[in-house]
Amino acid sequence: MRGQTIFYIKPLLLLLTAPLSMLMVDTAAAKYYRTDQAVPVVLVHADAADASEGDCQQVVLVDKSRQEVTLYRYDGRWQISAQWPCSTGKVQGRKAIEGDQKTPEGVYFAIRDVGARYLTETYGSRALPLDYPNLLDQQQSRTGSAIWIHGTNKPLKPHDSNGCVVMGNAAINDLAARVKLQQTPVVIVDRLERTSIKAQRAQSSAVLAALEQWRHVLNHGSFAAFKKCYERPAQPTMAWWRQWCRQRGSYSVGPEHQSILSQRLVIRVGDTYVALFDHYLATRAHRVWAGRRKLYLKVGDDGVRILGDHFQSRTSSTRDPLFQAWKKLWRIDQRDPSIAAGKKHASDS
Repeated sequence: MRGQTIFYIKPLLLLLTAPLSMLMVDTAAAKYYRTDQAVPVVLVHADAADASEGDCQQVVLVDKSRQEVTLYRYDGRWQISAQWPCSTGKVQGRKAIEGDQKTPEGVYFAIRDVGARYLTETYGSRALPLDYPNLLDQQQSRTGSAIWIHGTNKPLKPHDSNGCVVMGNAAINDLAARVKLQQTPVVIVDRLERTSIKAQRAQSSAVLAALEQWRHVLNHGSFAAFKKCYERPAQPTMAWWRQWCRQRGSYSVGPEHQSILSQRLVIRVGDTYVALFDHYLATRAHRVWAGRRKLYLKVGDDGVRILGDHFQSRTSSTRDPLFQAWKKLWRIDQRDPSIAAGKKHASDS
C-alpha cells in the first residue's frame, strides 16, 4: 500500500455515490462564516477535534510574499492563534536545486526540535528541521537539504536566508511550544490566496469523497477493483491482497474488519492536495491506531488521483503498519470474553 500510488475516480460518480455525511463538508463552520467570506485557499477541510483528545487541529502557514508565519487552529472554524515576522530565501521562487538560496514550497513537517546547546550562533535559540524534500519534491527531482525553521541572534531582514525560514528567537521558541513534531503541517507558499467558503466546500467534497471511495475499496473491494485504483508500476501485488483478505475475513461474528479514517485534514498547495488522517482498524468492540497517514492527491477533469501514500507517524517501524495494527487488534479481541462467547455461539449454531 505504501509508495507511489495513483487512482482515478470520476467526480460526478463520487458525488452521487458517497454517503451524504461525507459531502456535508465543514457544516460546523456555517454558523461562523458567510458562504462568500474569504478564507485561506490552502485550508480546505478539517474535522473537529476528538473531544477525548482535548486538542485541536493546527496548521503553520509561511507566506513568502509577506514574510510572515501564521499559526492557524481549527475548533469548528479556522482562526489565527499567533503570527510572527520571518525571513525566507534571498532568491525568489520555489527551491529546485541544492544551493539556489530559494525556500521550498509545499507541505512539510518538523522532524526534530534542536535546542541552542546543539547549534551554532547562526541558528539562534532553536531549530526545527523540516522533511524537505518530500515525496512530491523527489518526484520532481528537486534537490537540497537542511531546510529548517530556526532562530537568529541578529535583526531580521526580509529575504535574507539561504533557503530556511528564519524567525526571531522569542518567536521560534513560541512556535516550537505550540506545534507537534511529525504531526503539525508546515505549509509554505509563495503568496497566500483566499477563497470563499462556498468554493472551499466544492473543493473538499471531491477530495473527501475520493477518500471515502478509497476506504470503501480497502474494506470491501475485490483485488480487481483495488488494482484499478493504482497506476503501474505501483499496483499492489496479489500476495499483499491475499494477506489483507485473510485479515478482513478473520472475524466470523459481527461486522467485518473495518478501516476507519479519523481527524481528517485537507490542505491545498497549487493543484496538489494533501490529506492527513488517523488510520484505525476496528471490529465491533475495539479499534487500534495504525498511524497518521498522508495522501498526496491531484484533482483533474478525469477525477481524483492519489500521487503518493505515506504513514507520517506510525505505531511501529514495520514496513506496513496496517498489518501490525491488525495483529494487535486480533490479540485484543482474543482476550475479550464477550467476543470469545460470540464465536462459540456461532460455531454451535
